[in-house]
Amino acid sequence: MRRWAFAAAMIGLFVLFVLVNLPAKRVENLEGLEAGQKVSLEGVVVEEKIIFGDEVLIELDNGIELVCTGCETGLEGEMIGVSGKVEEYEGARQVRVLRINYFSG
Repeated sequence: MRRWAFAAAMIGLFVLFVLVNLPAKRVENLEGLEAGQKVSLEGVVVEEKIIFGDEVLIELDNGIELVCTGCETGLEGEMIGVSGKVEEYEGARQVRVLRINYFSG
């Protein structure tokens, strides 16, 4: 009986590991997406606003707003790539940044 329980636990952990590490969905806009979905996108930074402390609201050229904790500022005009989760705040969809890539050039 213990062997079956151990096998079931290992299969469950494997499935959980696969679900957590699924690749992010590549998007151009946030229409039709639900809160909590993992997304990946790129864009040029149009505007930055410090919300509170080290939290920054970044707006991209495609109209998507990013909420980033601990990101560097002074990125206006720079091309960035972002992986994050869709959030909804006061009826508007935003992306909470999990990973940010800075493109040079």
